[in-house]
Amino acid sequence: MEDFRNDVCLVYDPTVSPHYDVLLLPCVSYGLLDCATTIFTEESEWPPLAYPIQVFSSRTWRWEERSLARRGEAAGTIADMDPYRDYEHRYAVYWKGAIYVHCQNDSILRITLMDGSYEVIKSPTGSKMEDSTNLYLGKSKKGVYCTLIYNDTWGGLQIWLLTESCGKWEWVLKNGINFAAAVAKFSWFSRDENQGPWILQKGDCDENVKEAPVQDNYEWDFDNGIILVAEDKVESDDMNLGVLYFLGFHPYKEIVFLRTQARVVAYDFSRLKVQDLGQLRVQCVGSVFPYTPCWTGDISEKN
Repeated sequence: MEDFRNDVCLVYDPTVSPHYDVLLLPCVSYGLLDCATTIFTEESEWPPLAYPIQVFSSRTWRWEERSLARRGEAAGTIADMDPYRDYEHRYAVYWKGAIYVHCQNDSILRITLMDGSYEVIKSPTGSKMEDSTNLYLGKSKKGVYCTLIYNDTWGGLQIWLLTESCGKWEWVLKNGINFAAAVAKFSWFSRDENQGPWILQKGDCDENVKEAPVQDNYEWDFDNGIILVAEDKVESDDMNLGVLYFLGFHPYKEIVFLRTQARVVAYDFSRLKVQDLGQLRVQCVGSVFPYTPCWTGDISEKN
């Protein structure tokens, strides 16, 4: 698989064990079919029936190659794997012994290392999505979720939960809303209103931002702050507040964090309420991850 590049995934649940696995998953790169050594064609299934991956285990402290056996249909063909969307960050989720990986054609790979198998789960739309729609994977209170953000109509947002029924995986729509009506009520362009509970721990900052002491403890509470009830209709067709970005799910509450116009909001999609979290004073956000509680037991050098 030397002609492929790798997606890197970390399999780790510190509340269960201090041990972890790192997975290197081959993915289709631009110009693959021009390589003289490749045995694949545009019509070749991807991922293949026997999917070779590299796994690093903290238990053995070494890399080893494993072959995952596919159950069910492939995600598509080599031609379906669009490398031009590689700039989009594709998340991976670890949930109850399985890892869920956002694939190149917006399918989800469910990998179980215990039995060396994987299966393909289609996106909630059932097929590859348009370039104006972005899919983001995460986990929260009830398991694996995904968020669809529709950039062609500002504020278009859907949240889906992955469920299993009779041995089949299905996406269940938890919430669908046009988000613009709720967030339009916030004063996006005010630099004085609600600076928010953002603390810069490391990195460059301007003279107006102070770094927080590491030992300080800051607790966030959804019910304390500026809260508005989300609506499903936009007040004006001309409303345009910028691009809506996904930041992450709350690990044990049905809350999703979103960002636009340098401000962040928390959306409780079980109660249809929005909280303004103020300005996030950074120019851009490359990638994000939710805080995970650390393992507090003794950890040896190789753990």
